[in-house]
Amino acid sequence: MIRSLLLIQPPAANDTNPAHALLGTGIQVRTQDIPAPIPQQAERYDAVVLNVAPSQLKAYLYPRVKTPVLWWCEDHDPDSPPFQPEIEIDGILCPQMTSSEYKWLLYLAVGHYRQREQLLFKLEERKWIEQAKKIVCEIKHLNEAEAYEFLRKQAMNERKKIADVAISIVNVYQLLRKSK
Repeated sequence: MIRSLLLIQPPAANDTNPAHALLGTGIQVRTQDIPAPIPQQAERYDAVVLNVAPSQLKAYLYPRVKTPVLWWCEDHDPDSPPFQPEIEIDGILCPQMTSSEYKWLLYLAVGHYRQREQLLFKLEERKWIEQAKKIVCEIKHLNEAEAYEFLRKQAMNERKKIADVAISIVNVYQLLRKSK
């Protein structure tokens, strides 16, 4: 459930104010007129809405905060040169939308954001496991399947996740290599 939004707009904001439209959803909206990038305290909110021109989006998005970021799109043409499709936003809000459409879009954006974060976390774990498998293959002279089985058994014996065992192996291996 979304309870609070941070609306960020630069001091020279557009003529329309998204806060009025978003308040109609029953969600608490806090407005800040701040320059780029998005501040770290934005992570206290359920989502961030940027009311900026498409050419300014990139400046606000990096470094990435750990909360869904949506863009308030006035009437910008997606084919116009300043818009960059590789920009990672979680949704687009338009002034023509109804309050129920805002709610649904915010709900979906938060859900997709959480799903993406989980997938990125799993990918990061997988990278650690692959590194540990390589180390185990090298040290114990095993093939990949046997190395994975070794990691799995070690995790079961220690009652840990396989990723935690892999991280430990990689860290110890790197520490030992540095001390040589």
